[in-house]
Amino acid sequence: MQPLFLLLNERKIEYRYVSTREVMENPALVNDFRGIVYYNDPDDFVLPPAIPAVQIFGWTPMRERQDRITANDRQIVQLVTSHFRNHGVERAAIVWCREMVRGKHPRIEGFLEEMAKHGVEVRSIPFEKNSPALRGEMEEYLKAGSGKVGLFAFNAFCGLKLCCALDSLGVLAQLAESGLVVCDNSPLLYSFSPRPTMIDLNLPMMAEFALDTLCRRIDRPELPETILLQASKMVTFPTR
Repeated sequence: MQPLFLLLNERKIEYRYVSTREVMENPALVNDFRGIVYYNDPDDFVLPPAIPAVQIFGWTPMRERQDRITANDRQIVQLVTSHFRNHGVERAAIVWCREMVRGKHPRIEGFLEEMAKHGVEVRSIPFEKNSPALRGEMEEYLKAGSGKVGLFAFNAFCGLKLCCALDSLGVLAQLAESGLVVCDNSPLLYSFSPRPTMIDLNLPMMAEFALDTLCRRIDRPELPETILLQASKMVTFPTR
């Protein structure tokens, strides 16, 4: 997360980027650090309980001496579903990457449930990170029913892949404002014209809270664990 690295440099805090694979191969590596910031819910990996840690994003049960800041997915789902319903969407889908997230994530399940509750035909479209198949799946989906579709990309990477697929199919301009939402206000998407509607997660604020919380946890390890659900906002880029 670039905002975190910028903040660490600004505060002149020494740090090192370590991959999950490195720590799994050498668990003693974490003993070189006073605290750890990590992302998401790593598969088959649990941090040693003795080291203070803060997690950015995540939904699995937390361990002791850990804090977490994550997006308020219930609120994100409400933003996206309201946007689609206001634009008369009759079919909707959430697009996500299997290597990045589990299908039971609350953002995915919440979107499917909320759209279905309002009588909108809805489905999940997972894809493989390095597979070119998403373009074909989107082409098939778009031809399969009503043209009033709403597509929700789980994160910036999914948004990039989805925008590329829609652009190659010649329908990005048609969908960008009313029928396409990406869950991240990311520079990865700024080169598309028109830009899709985006959910601004305010990552700099997340980074600041994570670092401040970790410093407090290091100084006062006896404090109760905290979870912060951070609100997001929708950002639109009118095409007219």
